[in-house]
Amino acid sequence: MKQILLIIIVILSLTGYGQGKENVKIFQKYEDSLSTLRELTLSAKSDAKREEYNQGFITVFKTMLSQDESYEYLFTSIPSIGDLRSPDNVFRMITWNLPQNNRTHKYYCLLQIHIKGSKDYALYELIDKSDEITRALNRQLDHTNWYGALYSDIILVKKKRKTYYTLLGWDGHNELTSKKVIDVLHFTSSNKPKFGAQIFKLSKSSPRRIIFEYSEKVTMSLKWEAKRKQIVFDHLAPTEEDLRGLKQYYVPDMSFDALELKKGTWIYLKDVDIRVTKGKYDQQYNNPKELKRIEE
Repeated sequence: MKQILLIIIVILSLTGYGQGKENVKIFQKYEDSLSTLRELTLSAKSDAKREEYNQGFITVFKTMLSQDESYEYLFTSIPSIGDLRSPDNVFRMITWNLPQNNRTHKYYCLLQIHIKGSKDYALYELIDKSDEITRALNRQLDHTNWYGALYSDIILVKKKRKTYYTLLGWDGHNELTSKKVIDVLHFTSSNKPKFGAQIFKLSKSSPRRIIFEYSEKVTMSLKWEAKRKQIVFDHLAPTEEDLRGLKQYYVPDMSFDALELKKGTWIYLKDVDIRVTKGKYDQQYNNPKELKRIEE
């Protein structure tokens, strides 16, 4: 605890100073401190100690991201975090997970949003409530009630003069299953974030988000193919027919499905043919490195 307090005291002493190149040096000191706290978090043996270091990590990160020019700073040394910017550069999402000894995960995200018509940015801390959310496929959520995941891609979608951002994510879930998540972020007129939107058209439903659950022992691909305007993904099936419904036995069956973007709506396509691109896409259909399970 003393180590965390010392780091925070040093960081707070930097707040409000510097501009231009001097700011970069200050941000580098922030990043060094964040890297130390993240390494301490991941190496801790108990859930309680990981939580303690992680809270210090959040405090330092929020302090840094409240500084002028912080949006432009690129993180390069903090282990096992994701730092994504939207294609139109309106916001950035910094996500990370907190592994638990029971092989579940807690997820964290700091969302930094450019306030339209100004040079200012709003900062939101997303609160993971995925274990408590019922009817997750059809609920509209906000930053206080977030279906947590580590995001690997952001896809901009325009529909009826409104902008939506489709998010591709991974959730380690538990010792039996993993999940892949396709969610949607959009903003209210007052710039507040909302999650979930009915821009999906499946064969029998129009959910606000899509969640795939499958065996923890396998890898499921989920990849945005910009040239095809498709999100291509493994089709999942149980290893035996009598295991249908038991997600810990669901694995890729060597076929692919897709969501194709048409006039602002994701249209489900079953059994898409990717053989024409075999070889080119084989490596891309593996889990992104930043989404691998973090374990001790």
